[in-house]
Amino acid sequence: THVPVSLYTPTAQLESSEAGRSAKREQRRPLFFIDGVRFRALDPQILHCPQSQKSFSMSGELAEALLSTISVLVQQQQKELDEAVKAIEGDQGGADPTTATTKPANVSYASGICPDEQCHMKLYYPTHEASVECPGCGQRHSISSIRDSVVLGEKENQVELSLQHFRQAFTPMKKKVPELVQVRGISNYQCKLLSPLLTTFGRDNKTGLARPLTELGMGDSFDCSKFATRAFSIEEAQLETSGYGRDRSGSARYLTETLQRLRDANGNKTGLVPLHADGDGHCLVHAISRCLVGRELFWHALRHGLYRHLTENINRYKTMFKEFYEEEEWDKIIAEAAPDYQPQQGEVHGLRNIHVFGLANVLRRPIVLLDSLSGLKSSGDYSGLFLPAIQPPSDCSSVDPETKKACPHSPIVVAWSSSGRNHFVPLVPIRGQPLPKLPPSLCPKVWGVGEDLVKQYVGFDDDGSVEVCGGKLLSDAYIQKLVKCMETLFFERNGIHISVVAEMHQFVRTSGYAAIKPRLVVEMTKSAVEDERLFRCLICNLITCVPVQWLEKGGLLYEQATSSHQLADKMVYQFPREGVIATYSAATESFVPSEVACFHCTRVTRHLRADGSIAYLNGDRTMTPAVRSQCGCGYRHYWDGEEYDNLPERIPLSLTFGNRTVQLTVHWFQRESDPERNSNAYDIAQKVINDHFPGEFGSERLVQQIVDSIMRATERSLEQVTGHHPPTPDEDKANPFNKEE
Repeated sequence: THVPVSLYTPTAQLESSEAGRSAKREQRRPLFFIDGVRFRALDPQILHCPQSQKSFSMSGELAEALLSTISVLVQQQQKELDEAVKAIEGDQGGADPTTATTKPANVSYASGICPDEQCHMKLYYPTHEASVECPGCGQRHSISSIRDSVVLGEKENQVELSLQHFRQAFTPMKKKVPELVQVRGISNYQCKLLSPLLTTFGRDNKTGLARPLTELGMGDSFDCSKFATRAFSIEEAQLETSGYGRDRSGSARYLTETLQRLRDANGNKTGLVPLHADGDGHCLVHAISRCLVGRELFWHALRHGLYRHLTENINRYKTMFKEFYEEEEWDKIIAEAAPDYQPQQGEVHGLRNIHVFGLANVLRRPIVLLDSLSGLKSSGDYSGLFLPAIQPPSDCSSVDPETKKACPHSPIVVAWSSSGRNHFVPLVPIRGQPLPKLPPSLCPKVWGVGEDLVKQYVGFDDDGSVEVCGGKLLSDAYIQKLVKCMETLFFERNGIHISVVAEMHQFVRTSGYAAIKPRLVVEMTKSAVEDERLFRCLICNLITCVPVQWLEKGGLLYEQATSSHQLADKMVYQFPREGVIATYSAATESFVPSEVACFHCTRVTRHLRADGSIAYLNGDRTMTPAVRSQCGCGYRHYWDGEEYDNLPERIPLSLTFGNRTVQLTVHWFQRESDPERNSNAYDIAQKVINDHFPGEFGSERLVQQIVDSIMRATERSLEQVTGHHPPTPDEDKANPFNKEE
C-alpha cells in the first residue's frame, strides 16, 4: 500500500534516479485531510494514511464522490465529512456513500471581510450558513456582520470549473483554542504574557511608550486599588465568542437556579452572565481582572499586590483569623499568593477564600462569591461576601457625582463553575442594560468578619438589595494603546514578537504538550526563528515548526538520509513524506530547512521572522485583501518589497547598444487600485539603463526603444496607461545620461 522506495533523495539526483521519479509520483497522488489526518489516494479505491500506516478500501461510488467534492466538504459541512470518515473506516456495506458525500443542492458562496477592526481577514463562506468562524481572529461572526460581502459568480461556485480557487478559499483551518481567539487584536494568551510587564511598567501618555512605574511617579508596582471604581460589561454581540464571551465549562448549567433567581429579581432581564476565565491555576485573578477591565491583563499585578498585602499585614491577619488558621499555615498562604508559586506534586494549584478576602482589600471594594442555590444554602464555606475590612471604610468609598455623597465601592461578582468548586468564573452585566441588583435571598453571608461591618462597606437599597458591578468602563481604545506599548516592550526584552509566541503556543499545544509554561514557549519560539525552523503557510495562515529533533544528528531526517547516502556538505536533500527540503551542514552535522510544506494543508510556506513578518518571495500571495485582483485569490501579491493587487506581466527584452546585446525580462504592473503602483515605462527603462548600460553616451535613444518595446508588448499606447507619462522638460534636463559631453 505504499511506494517501497527511499523517502528522501538529494535534489540533484531527483530527475535521474528511479527513487526520484517514484517520489515525484508519490507527491502527485491526490492528498486529502479528514479530521486533520492526512490521506493520500493510492488508486481510486484506496486511501492510505501515512500517519497510522493504514489503508482503507472504498466503494467506487464513495471514492468518486470523495475525489470530486472533499475539498469543499471539509470546510462546508463537517457533519457530512464525519459521515464519510465513518463510511471509510466502517465495515463493508456500511454507510450509504451517496448520502455521506452528497453536496447540498444550489449552494452559493460569498466573500467578505472579518468585521473585527483589528483582523480584516478575507472570508469565504456558504451563503446559507447563519455564521462563519474567522480563521484569523478565531471569532464566530453572523453573516449579516461581514463587511463588503459579495456573492461569488456562478462560475466561481462550480468546484469543477474553479477548483484551484476553492482549494485556496476553503482550505480547512485548525480551530483556535480559546486562549488564542482574538477580540480587537488581543487574545487571552497575549494578556498572560504581557501581564508581568504591567506590574512594573506603565504607559507614558506623552510618548506612548512603556516606562517603569517608578519613573512615572506611580511606585515600584501597580496599585490595583485604582480599579476600585472600574467595572466591565460585555457587548451582547460578543457573548458567543469563544474564550471571551460565555463560559463553556458548564457554569451556566450549574448556576441555572441562581441566575434565574437573579433574573426574576431584575424584571426578567439578564442580570449577570458567567464569562470565560482561563483555568491555569490563576483563574480567580483572571476572573477578577475580567470583572474590572474585561481582559486578563492584570492577573499578575493582582497576585503581586495580594502577596505584598498579606506580607505587610500578616500580624493583623493572624489576629483576625486565629480561629480559622493555625500559626504554621500562614507561610503557605502567603507563598500561594505569589504569581510564580509552584505547588508540590499532586497539590491543587489555586487560591482559596482567605485570598479572596485579601484581594477585596487590595482592590478596596467588596467581592461577592456566588454558588448554586444549594451551595448558597449549605453550611459549607462555598460562598461569601468578602469585605475590604482591613482598609478604613473611607478608603473604600468615593463621591457619587450626582448626589455628591460618599458611597461604598460597588461589589464585583465571581462564582464557582461546578460542584467540584475548583474553577472561578466572572459574572458581569450586559452592556446597555441596567446594572443588576442582588436580592437579599442571593446575598451571601459576610465572610471572616462580623455582620456589623457590612453597612460600612456595602451600599444597600431600601429593600435590602445590592447593586453590583457598578463602575466606569475602561475604554477599548486605552486598552489597545496599553497593549501595543507593552508588546513593543516585550519584543525589546525577548527579541520575539508576542503574536509569534502565541501561535507557537497553539502549535505545541495541539502537538500534545499540555500546561507548558509561557517562558518555555518564548524560548522555543526564539530558538525556532533563530534556527530558521519556523514557517507560515501562505494559504491557511497557520505556522509550521520543523522539530529540531528531526534535523540534528540522530534525528528522523538525519537517519533517513544516512541510511542510503553519504551526506555531503551544502547538498540539498528532499524528504517527500515530511514535506521538507533541507540543506546539510557538515559543520553542525545537522540539516537546515529551506522549504517546508504546511503540516496542516501541505501548501506553500515561507520563513517567519522574529517580528512576525513573513520572508516573502516575489509573486507570493500576502495576507492583505486586494481591492481588485485579476488572479482571483482575493489577496495582494508581494514583489520587491511592495504589495500589489495583481501579479506583473513578464515582458522579454533584447537590447543592443554599441557592441553589447543584453537579454532580460522586465515586470509590468497595471490595473492597480492605487494608480501610483502602476508601472511607469520610463522609470523601468531608466532602471534598465542604470543596471546594464551605466554612463553610456546617447542612451536616451535606448530609453525610448525600451519604452516602445514595453508599449508594444502590453498593446497599450502611452497615453492610455494611467499614471505614465514621458519625462517633463525639467526631468529630461535633470537626467545625467542626456547631457552632452
